[in-house]
Amino acid sequence: MDQIKIGEFIMEARKERGLTQKQLGELVGVSDKTISKWECGRGMPELSAIMPVCEALHMNVNELLSGERISGNDYQGKAEENMMNLKPFWGLSGLLWIKRCFMRKKR
Repeated sequence: MDQIKIGEFIMEARKERGLTQKQLGELVGVSDKTISKWECGRGMPELSAIMPVCEALHMNVNELLSGERISGNDYQGKAEENMMNLKPFWGLSGLLWIKRCFMRKKR
C-alpha cells in the first residue's frame, strides 16, 4: 500500500466534498491533526476509522486502500492486491475485517 497515494486521495476526496480537515475529523471521530497526518502520508486510518472515512468521502474500502477510484471491471483485481498488502498494517484480524468490508461495499 502506498501511504502517500492514499493520503493524496483522501485529501482530493475531502476537497471535492468541500470539507476542511477539521470537519472531516469531526465526521470520522479524529482530530484535524490526524487527518493531516494521513493526507501527508505519515499514517493510515485505524481500523475503526476506515468505514467512517469511506462514508464521509463517498468511496468504498477498496478505493481508499488503492488510493484511487476503481471501475467495476478492476474491482476484484484491486481487492485481491489490497488484501495481500494489508497484513503488515493491521494484522490478521484486520485483514479479515477488511475482507468483509470488500464483500459488503462492492459498487
